[in-house]
Amino acid sequence: LDLFQQDKKSLNEQLQKGIKIGLNDRLAFTKHLFDGQVEDYNRVLSQLDSFASLSEVKEFLEQSIVPEYTGFTNKPEIYERFLGHIERKFKA
Repeated sequence: LDLFQQDKKSLNEQLQKGIKIGLNDRLAFTKHLFDGQVEDYNRVLSQLDSFASLSEVKEFLEQSIVPEYTGFTNKPEIYERFLGHIERKFKA
């Protein structure tokens, strides 16, 4: 039974790979960080999911995304929440 539970846990861990963001946060991030542009949010999230390290993600965000959207500087608390979701991918 213990062996089965270990296998089940590792399957769950495999399914959790990638950036997971719930509906409410997704709506908030799209509205406040990406000026309501769903396509931009999805594109950026897909790009972030392809990076191999958190430092690459942060560098990309700071150089390419933050300057493009005012929400990242105007809503720092939402940006921090967004980063929290991204960081979870790399702690798994």
